Amino acid sequence: MKISQLKYAELFTLLAFIFLLIIFSIQGSLTEENALAKENPQELKEEIAKLTKENDELTAKLEERENEFPPNIIIEGAGKYAFPSGSGGLTTNLKNFIATDLAKKIEENFNKYDIDTVVVVGHTDGQSVGNRVSNLDKTLEKSATGNLPISKLTPGSNADLGLIRALAVVKELQRIFADNNPVETLDAQKSFRAYSAGQLTLPNGTFAEPNPKPDAQRRRIEIRFTKTRKTTTAE
Repeated sequence: MKISQLKYAELFTLLAFIFLLIIFSIQGSLTEENALAKENPQELKEEIAKLTKENDELTAKLEERENEFPPNIIIEGAGKYAFPSGSGGLTTNLKNFIATDLAKKIEENFNKYDIDTVVVVGHTDGQSVGNRVSNLDKTLEKSATGNLPISKLTPGSNADLGLIRALAVVKELQRIFADNNPVETLDAQKSFRAYSAGQLTLPNGTFAEPNPKPDAQRRRIEIRFTKTRKTTTAE
């Protein structure tokens, strides 16, 4: 055998060896890639499951918070916070309570709960307001928009009187939060609502029996906290 033939044979063997190394290297890389390809979907599934669980937990907490409202606040009509008889005027004591205790509590509740509305309900007892003629049909809107003092409203019924007192509290709260409103979700003009229950509802929530006698326990302002919802029209 010639020397050149040996060299060619050795060269061929070397090339074959290198070729095999390349093949094995490629196969190893493919094996690793296949392994990673198999592992990644599982990791992805686990990550998706984790995120889904966290999302469900957050959703549950949000729903729980949305359904959770702070307790009502009752301003009793007896004692130092009483309204003058037959009137919606705020006494000095009541104004001070609204400006300090009540305003602070409203701020705390708005920061703690998912609410955006304060409902103020005026309750009266069953005694007659006398023979006065109501002027609310002509003057209520003017008073609500600040163009007429509350003192100019004349109640012709307990329903009128309850509304006047609720509106008096609302106007005071609007004034306070218009001057200094640290709550982002509270609109000084839109977040307060005034309603009247008249003499209809007792403090325990039941309807009252006819009773024209004075009863300080029934005279009260009720503060409720809620959140506005989307509305639908009855068809």
